[in-house]
Amino acid sequence: MIVPADGWYEWVKVEDAKQPYLITLIDGEPLYFAGLSSARAGDEGKEGYGFVIVTDAAEAGMLDVHDRRPLVLSAQDARHWLEPSTTFNEALALATDMATPAEAFRWFPVSKGVNSVANNNPEFSEPIGIEDGKRQK
Repeated sequence: MIVPADGWYEWVKVEDAKQPYLITLIDGEPLYFAGLSSARAGDEGKEGYGFVIVTDAAEAGMLDVHDRRPLVLSAQDARHWLEPSTTFNEALALATDMATPAEAFRWFPVSKGVNSVANNNPEFSEPIGIEDGKRQK
């Protein structure tokens, strides 16, 4: 399965609090997270089925934010990931060789209002005061 997204949040400890950061592609394109699911066609509505997002080790400056990140594929590689004919070895190659590199992402602090599921505001994807340029890419 593929989980489309605009970005994802990570929280960085700053002094005695956690500061949320939004991570997106620099070019603003959608993200395609590689996922795995126990559900199959025809399983709609059955209890107990779910999914996981495949993660990868963070690299380069992304380590400032978190040591893991979702496995993000290009649109073309996401289509290949979804193909029923994709073999285990092909999926493994996609996961190990085709992940979007850290240089393709930017990350920046956002409002702490994102910390509550009761809040829903498009401003939560807007950068707030950036204390050091190293964290915004």
